[in-house]
Amino acid sequence: MARRSTKPHPPVGLVCEHRYKGTLHTMVVVETADGKVGYQVDGVIHASPTAAAKAVVGKDQFINGRTFWHLE
Repeated sequence: MARRSTKPHPPVGLVCEHRYKGTLHTMVVVETADGKVGYQVDGVIHASPTAAAKAVVGKDQFINGRTFWHLE
């Protein structure tokens, strides 16, 4: 079972960028239809910064999404 983060969500509307293998990727913090916070990358909304980062680097990679998107 996935562990829940106790860290506060970044503000909705925040735009984060990260250059990975020469390509600039952008993540936008959005509010989903059900009122939750989501992390949008390439038009797809993810449940966490880590899921958004894995969409960029590959799902089988271990990565800290908050570090990848410079949220810390």
